Amino acid sequence: MVARKRDKTLKRVTLTLDPDDYAAIDKLAHRSEVSSSWLIRRAVREFLERHAGDERIAPTPLEGGKE
Repeated sequence: MVARKRDKTLKRVTLTLDPDDYAAIDKLAHRSEVSSSWLIRRAVREFLERHAGDERIAPTPLEGGKE
């Protein structure tokens, strides 16, 4: 993973999750003894690293029809 500076102030983001996704995140966080916020930050960081060289990411419809 990319090294991060400790002196950066975290930014608050509000998002809406599918209830099943939230339950799965909450369950994994509990089993891992970390907060759901930490788990989501890690997932975002891994996603950004995986797509760092991409020029763009094509949107894909989520289950339920909304993007």
